[in-house]
Amino acid sequence: MNKQLAMGALMSIGNFRKQAQGKLIKFATRIPIFMYLTDYREQTLKDVITKLEPEPFKKVTGLTKDDFELLLSLNVFNPARMNDAVYKFKRYEDDSFSYAGIDKHQQDTQAGLFGTAIPA
Repeated sequence: MNKQLAMGALMSIGNFRKQAQGKLIKFATRIPIFMYLTDYREQTLKDVITKLEPEPFKKVTGLTKDDFELLLSLNVFNPARMNDAVYKFKRYEDDSFSYAGIDKHQQDTQAGLFGTAIPA
């Protein structure tokens, strides 16, 4: 009987791992679209997802706020790299707007990154 319990536990862990991996892939492939659509540039991405726009996040990514918080709890995100990636995305977006003659975020006093905000 112990062998069956052990096998069941291993299968459960494997299933959980696959689900978490699937959620992470969804996040990675769809988060740029979500970031492009949101107007909350001064807030951290974590806050935009969990507090300000959880429903649009779900519509764009297919992930719920709870799914995102699960990924956070599993420590799958490297905070420094995520902050850097969000910063680069926003700079690229700003450059694109500027090239088109649009100064959409000139009045912003700070830029929200993944888990922190910096002066704009």
